[in-house]
Amino acid sequence: MPTKFTLTNLLQVGTRILYPTDYLPTQNVAQTRLIESFIENLESLLGIKRTEISLADMWRESKPDLVEETDLAEYLKTVFPPLPSEHRIRMLMPPYLGWDLALLQRRHPDCEGLF
Repeated sequence: MPTKFTLTNLLQVGTRILYPTDYLPTQNVAQTRLIESFIENLESLLGIKRTEISLADMWRESKPDLVEETDLAEYLKTVFPPLPSEHRIRMLMPPYLGWDLALLQRRHPDCEGLF
């Protein structure tokens, strides 16, 4: 029978809150406040403090041997290329799909930012 996870047995296995300093805090002040509030509440609930980590440093120290790129941000660009622009996506859509979206936006103006 699988173990049921509770706060008590979760803390017994060495729970940590990992705080990636490469990405936090963010440039968005409101987003940073929200994240900080969440982490502070989580620290209080679990009775533990966050552990600050640098993913870039960890990558340099222990990247896979077959990967040549030592900069994590550059490596992630090759694994996850940037998303195409909205204009490029629209150019690749079949014409009838573009027409359907225009019709949908006329009927439901609140959906405009979704397409």
